[in-house]
Amino acid sequence: MAEDAPPEVPPVLVRKTRSGEEIRYEIGNRVGKGGFGSVYYATELPANRPTAIKCIWKNHFSDPKKKQKIITEIEIHRSLRHRNIVEFRCVFQDEEYVYFALEYCPGGNVLELLKKSTPFSESQTANITRQILEALVYLHKNGIVHHDIKLQNFLIDSNGSIKLCDFGLSVRLTDDVKHSISGTPGYIPPEVVFSKDKPTPAIDTWSMGVAVFLMLTGKQPFQSHDKKETFSRIKHVKYAWPAKPIVSETAKSFVTAVLRREPEERPSSQNLLFHPFIKQSEQKQPQVLKTVPRSVSFNGGFQSLEDSLPAPITLPNYTVRIWWDYSAKYGLAYLLHNGICGACFNDATRMVFDKHETFVQYYDSPHPEKMEVIPIENMNSEHHLNKKLLLIQHFAKELKSRIDDNSDSFGVREPEQKEDTHPMGHVKYWSRTKDGILFRFDNRDIQANFKDHTKLIIESQTKDLYYDDTNTIALLNLNDLSDRAKYHEVRKRFKIVKEMAAHLV
Repeated sequence: MAEDAPPEVPPVLVRKTRSGEEIRYEIGNRVGKGGFGSVYYATELPANRPTAIKCIWKNHFSDPKKKQKIITEIEIHRSLRHRNIVEFRCVFQDEEYVYFALEYCPGGNVLELLKKSTPFSESQTANITRQILEALVYLHKNGIVHHDIKLQNFLIDSNGSIKLCDFGLSVRLTDDVKHSISGTPGYIPPEVVFSKDKPTPAIDTWSMGVAVFLMLTGKQPFQSHDKKETFSRIKHVKYAWPAKPIVSETAKSFVTAVLRREPEERPSSQNLLFHPFIKQSEQKQPQVLKTVPRSVSFNGGFQSLEDSLPAPITLPNYTVRIWWDYSAKYGLAYLLHNGICGACFNDATRMVFDKHETFVQYYDSPHPEKMEVIPIENMNSEHHLNKKLLLIQHFAKELKSRIDDNSDSFGVREPEQKEDTHPMGHVKYWSRTKDGILFRFDNRDIQANFKDHTKLIIESQTKDLYYDDTNTIALLNLNDLSDRAKYHEVRKRFKIVKEMAAHLV
């Protein structure tokens, strides 16, 4: 064995917990390689939990600078807890290696995915970008710069969510460090090339712009075969969009906003979450919980993005998309995902406006003998419901104007046209409490929108639950909540819903 070659990683690693329990890791295939070591797939026993083990040869610790980098990586990564950051579970060692036990992401990384499905669609790109921006907002609020944002460090977990990994170059804003030319050349910003001042969060937002350009076009904006030429292009922010694929002006404006020479001119990660490129994608394509396809192997990668990811789970199309509490004067107005607009007036009457705005269904009490159907063409100032008819039209116009996409089509969620005598699904009761707002539909299904923007949908007949945590949507059944070891957050929300239901009006 050559003197500079690290020894083989043992097939089984053992660590002892503080309580004396012995945890074993059966080492499988290598799934990654970095500057300081390799990453292996492993099975944690006795939990039988998939784990990623990062192995760092102790010879690296003989170099004080390398040793400090590794220590900083451990200190930073183990302090982080975020749904879009790979979980750091523990660190342990033997005579030859220091080991990090990390969350295992079986979907590989986004660069592998891009190579097999180039380029990504704008909605796919925005979805990935949003999740990484969420991670960056968390890091930057905690005074941490990742300093190595690139597609190789965007991992795909077992639910299809994106997770940021590799904190080997990360720095704290409180640390006394200067810029050094570290990171992947095509991603680094001008201030790193110039090696001036201290690192700032603007480094990460620049690199995010490079990543978005790459996902949209399949090409890096500044990359050249010659490293000096790459740095020259970066210094002068010299890049051009290819003729194909065609990229929208909205997507281009996102990249333009962050690829600015001066760091202080770049938007923060928080502000970028509100860019139209990100917001429009959120409205057009709800975020979903996906299962890992069978074609995924332990060394990562998909056959193609469209083929590998199954159909998304979305909220039922009868659920509330946007609402307006005007109870101080009139009542509640709301717009469903299927385009139907409705109102629950303060006098306990209800009105439902079809998505094509041709007729209204009216209920004069919570339990009316019959539903009244009113064609809009029959509206006139003498009609006994003229005021409410004018209000429902105003509500529909106002609510639809708050949605950026085509409110007449509502994407793939468009319902079949119904006869005006067929009752349209609508909100029958509602309540607003300190925890959020609750809608009870005419079919007895329930939707709760909590103040932290999470949602819980409960279907009365099937007992199915949809839980939207703002990042993914999980489909469960009420019986699943009997498992006390799982679904703690959903169980907590379900309890709150029962309390909110007591206030229904």
